[in-house]
Amino acid sequence: MTIKKINAIYFLILLAYGAVDKIYGSSFMEILYSSGIGVGLISVLLSIEDFLLLVFEFPSGMIADRIGRKKASAIGLFVLMLGYIAFIVSKNFLVFVLAAILKSAGNALFSGSPQSWYYEELKEKDALKERETIIPVLRGVMNAVCIGVLLLCTMFFAASRTLPMLLAIAILGVVSVVTLVVGKDNYGTIREENGSGWKEVVSIFSHPVFRRLAGFNMLFTIPYAVFILTWQLILLEHFHQNASIISSMMIAIMGVFALASFVTTALLKRWKQTTLIKATLAVLTGVCVLIAQVRSLGVYIALVLLFEGALGMYMTLEDIWMQEQIPSENRAGFYSAVNAFTALANALVLMGLGWIVQHTSLFFVYWIAAIVESMALLYFVYRLERQLYRKSSIKS
Repeated sequence: MTIKKINAIYFLILLAYGAVDKIYGSSFMEILYSSGIGVGLISVLLSIEDFLLLVFEFPSGMIADRIGRKKASAIGLFVLMLGYIAFIVSKNFLVFVLAAILKSAGNALFSGSPQSWYYEELKEKDALKERETIIPVLRGVMNAVCIGVLLLCTMFFAASRTLPMLLAIAILGVVSVVTLVVGKDNYGTIREENGSGWKEVVSIFSHPVFRRLAGFNMLFTIPYAVFILTWQLILLEHFHQNASIISSMMIAIMGVFALASFVTTALLKRWKQTTLIKATLAVLTGVCVLIAQVRSLGVYIALVLLFEGALGMYMTLEDIWMQEQIPSENRAGFYSAVNAFTALANALVLMGLGWIVQHTSLFFVYWIAAIVESMALLYFVYRLERQLYRKSSIKS
């Protein structure tokens, strides 16, 4: 395959996933909220979903290395589609749990698979040096396209709260088939022979890079979990806005994400990855402190967009630097193992967040988020930055 075709397939896969993720993000809280499920049960449901993701995540990565990373991406998108179908027909908490099982399984199988496939395809073409240009541009273009999708969803949302989700289901169905049949696949080099599956588990969990990445991701995900649980609820409950503001905010967020990707491209020409990562972590810490104190709707909306902008920059940088740390022979399994520990942190945090919010306020938890984000920044400086610098020095 040519590099253009590799980029096109990767673009299609991530565009589909990103678009449906934003559609779901603009719909799920309103669907749950209007179903009569309170914030306590919502946090429990989100915690269950993350716990299930933890259960499915690591074995799904090993499966992807064996059956093919592109094939795993396609199957993951299809299972996620089934989860979305269950979600929109849910009438009670137990059916929402069933939807969570399917969504977690699909997300786990998808997680890390396209990134691992893309990295190995570029590596085969000796084109890894182009990633600092390609990935931010791809992210920027994908986010810009997602804005159009969300504008369409805003019109759909006025007609029915489930119509945007039906669009997401259609996108997942089509792209899962295209991903399965177009282009070639790649695989890990470890095979399940003579107990090698267990050896792979041991090799991943004993790897010092795994411990560093897992530790950092577990810290970073806590403020993100706080944000995901509360930002829409603050608009609905504290500022008494109607559900339409969520879809409008999602469109603005996608614009900020697109801008963040292009800004990251420009900044990488002048600054090191590590410098930019530290800057985004510092901004996220400061925003959490400000949200904990703000009571003005306009200022709050501005802070939400600033949080998402810094998050968009970090996610663009993460696509570049994290894959560089992971060994090729079990890339998808390694990536999934890191995500499994991230899901564990999410599950534990979300289980407690609902209780904390009920006994304090939607704003108080941002003090916790700020403290943990500052810990993530210190962890990155003292546990990860030196390793990243050594790797970049060796390559140069």
